[in-house]
Parts: sequence; C-alpha cells; structure tokens
Amino acid sequence: MHNLPSTEGVAYCKPTSKPSKGKASDRYAKHILETYLSEDSTGDDAEKDTMSQLRAESATWKRLAQQSSEIHTPTKTIDFNESVAIAAGITDENVRKKEKSTAKKVPLYTRFKDDVKYNIKSKMKPHILPFDPTQVNIPPLKSIPKKGRWKRVKTAGQYINEKQKQHDKEIKRKTGFLTEKAMLAFISVVCNGDIKKIQKRKSVLTWYEEWMLFFEFTWGRTKLRWADLSASDSYGIDDKMARTIFDSKMNIIIECREWWPAFTTFEEDKEMSDDKYKKRYHNEGTRPIFWDMTNVSIPKPSESRLQGCTYSSYYAQNCFKGGIGVQTCGWIRTHDLWTGGVSDTTYQGSSGIFEKQREFVEINDDENKVPFTNIFDKGYRNRLAAWQAGHQLTLQPSFAKSDSRFRRRETLSSAIVAADRSGNERAVRITKMAGYIGRGLDSRQSIERVDKAWLAWGFQVNFMFKSVL
Repeated sequence: MHNLPSTEGVAYCKPTSKPSKGKASDRYAKHILETYLSEDSTGDDAEKDTMSQLRAESATWKRLAQQSSEIHTPTKTIDFNESVAIAAGITDENVRKKEKSTAKKVPLYTRFKDDVKYNIKSKMKPHILPFDPTQVNIPPLKSIPKKGRWKRVKTAGQYINEKQKQHDKEIKRKTGFLTEKAMLAFISVVCNGDIKKIQKRKSVLTWYEEWMLFFEFTWGRTKLRWADLSASDSYGIDDKMARTIFDSKMNIIIECREWWPAFTTFEEDKEMSDDKYKKRYHNEGTRPIFWDMTNVSIPKPSESRLQGCTYSSYYAQNCFKGGIGVQTCGWIRTHDLWTGGVSDTTYQGSSGIFEKQREFVEINDDENKVPFTNIFDKGYRNRLAAWQAGHQLTLQPSFAKSDSRFRRRETLSSAIVAADRSGNERAVRITKMAGYIGRGLDSRQSIERVDKAWLAWGFQVNFMFKSVL
C-alpha cells in the first residue's frame, strides 16, 4: 500500500443525481467475492484452497477482489479505475500507464460525519456512497485534477456551511449588514448586552422578527411601504403596530447614541487613522474633523411660509438639511435636521456643533486638550464662531480675488483640502444609502420619526461599513 495521507475530515462528492453502478469488471469482481468468499461456496478442492490462501494473505477486500478477478479471468484484463487500483495496492507501472490513458480519474466516494460540507459547482444534490475511510487510503491532493469538477472540501469546523452563507446573503439583501453575526452584535451593543432589553417585544412577533422589521424597513430594499409589512407573506401586522415596533427599536438606538461619546479622543483618533493623516495633522498637534451637509427631500408644503423656509436654492427643492461629520479614524456622526432654507454657515454656527466639540475636549481629554480643526468647503464662513467656541480652528480651500492667481502655498493647501475631503463625500453617500432616508419624507410620515431615523442611521453606519478614510 502507498503511504497516503489520512482521510480525516476530507470528502469527495460526485455531481450526479444517481449513483454509478461501476464498470462491468468491478461488478464482476464483486460477484466473484460473493461467490467464492463464503465457506459453503461450491467448487473443487483446488479452487477452495486457492480462495483460502487469498483470504489469509490479502489485507483488504479490494486487493482480494482484484486478485480473484485475475485468477478466474486469466485471458481478460481487469481495468479498475485509478482510485480502486491504488486502494488495491497495484503498483505495476504498465497497468498504471494503461489506466491513465483509458480510465477516468474518479476519486473514491467517502462519507464521514453529518457535518461534512460539499463544495461543488453543480446545482445537483451530491450523492455520497457509504464507504469506511479507515479501511482504504485515498490518493493525495496532488493526484486529483485541480481544474476538474472535483474539489477537496473540509468540515464545518473549518468552513462556514453553505446554509449559513445563503442566510447571510439574505440578511445583507434585507438589512445591509454583511452577516447575521454583525447584525446581532449591533443589537447587543445598542442594548448594552441586556438580554431582557434585547428580547423586549411590542407585538406577537418574536424579538428577532421585530429587529428584522426595523432593519429591513430602514434599509428600504425589500420593504418600501408600511403596507408591505402587513402582507400575509410578510410580517402580517397592521400599519399602526408596525410603526410602534419601528419607533421602539429606533428609540433604543437613539438612547445608545446619547450615552456613547460623540467623538473619539485625540489618542484614539491618532491611533486608528491612516499614516498620511498622522503625518499631516496629528503629528502637527491638530485634531481634524470634516464637516459637510446633505439634503433629505420632503413634499412641497401647501403653506407659503413653509415653502419659503424649506426651499433650498442649492438643491432646487423643498428639503431638510443635516450635518455630517467624520474624523480621520472613520467615525461618522450625523447632526439634527434643519429646514432647507438655512445656509451652511448658519447651520454650523447655530446648531451647537462647536459647543459640543468644546465640551468633549474639556471632559474627555485629560492630557492633550487639543481643539478641533474643522475642515469645510468654500461655502462656510465659520472662522469666528469656531474660535469663540474654545479656540477651535478651521481649514478651507483658499480664496482669491477676481483676476488674481493663487500662490504656491495657496495652491498646495487647496489641493490637500480637496483630496482629504473626498473621504467626507463617501461618508455623505453612506448616510444616504438607507432607503428610508434616501426616499425622503412622505406626505403621511412623521417629521420627528424621520429626524430620529436620520440620527439613528448615522450611528448605525459605524457598525456596518468599513472606514471611509
């Protein structure tokens, strides 16, 4: 026998719906075994002595089958396939060469534990023949064709089973979370690990179904309307109960957002930032944060006063506007929604962002009380407001008078700001990926619910996506 590796935890599967009956020679060898290996088999004394000698000398039934076939069919060559030949211990080079040219390389079909996973491209259900792996060794991986339909697969302890993979794909399609584990981890975070809070329900649905309802409706790919949740093939609850469940889960996330730190400390931000930001900002003693704004569409109000205060000339529509801040470590934070008629400068200076940043530095930074450096686009005029709120700094692309050229330093500064703010644009895109936010305010929706959903989603994205910087 060849010194072949152990078959522990390895299986080979055949992409066919019916088991193969084998070659005619294999069936003939099996017939020889059934006929001559029994003690009460018929035949002359010489034939019985020969079979008794074979039983004593042979280590496995496959070698016995091969040798007995050669004895009883001396004029006919028995061409076993390569796997059976290796298992039978045949080492004749002529036989091996002939088998390589004529026989198909079909691995042995083995069955081990119930958790064996099958990795095949065919959509057919794999057929596994019951075979004892402790009796026969199989050829090593290098002797199995790598480009064929046969693949070496491992147990569930080494690979996620196919069923779990399909379930994770469904979770990602419905909620946006990459896996079910990521979704459950976020639920545990916002509930502070309190199992009673996680399992708290508002309806006949299970706690898992209620969380799925919230995430699925927020993501907005499979459930777009409240009426979709009451369908018989969906959650089967009325619109009022669906809103109650949605608000309860959203309030849990908002509560968690309030007691989590609004920003990261200077040491945390520096440690988790990319090297280019460390060299450009942190090593120079500055704490950068990028701020931008985006819109949430709303229907045109019927009252003229509301039309005027919600209309944005930049977006050319009636909308709400909210601030989005992102630090160089990738932490994203959304701020309250305001009416679209407010300018970016007024929003940044009057919404309390600078005051929150000043309070955070005074409370959370014990040693390095480094003020924030707010990086804006050209449209902001908040240098004075930022300085008055704890001597905070601002950084923007340089301005130039009409018909005047930028100097070298101004050109480089503007280019650096523009390049670094590209990550902030990706943060804006992520905050608009939620279907409930991206579709805007419906005529029958609550403004308060949309504002809370905007804040909750801005906190949730930090646990769903990779860093944008």
